[in-house]
Amino acid sequence: MSKGQFINYYRCPFDGEEWADVWSCCCNDMCPKCKTKDIEPYKSRDVVHTKPRKRKKEGGETGGLAGL
Repeated sequence: MSKGQFINYYRCPFDGEEWADVWSCCCNDMCPKCKTKDIEPYKSRDVVHTKPRKRKKEGGETGGLAGL
């Protein structure tokens, strides 16, 4: 069984920079712009992993990313 993941949304209180990052927990991060540490996420959501859909290739075969 795989470990859960979260997408955490951050906003730096010093320069207003916003970013999101995927972690295995709801943890603090560093601002990529001003490098301030320990910015708490203002929102976190569970990451939902799904199986990729098979798409038809030319000639009727399936698989890969063909048809995108």
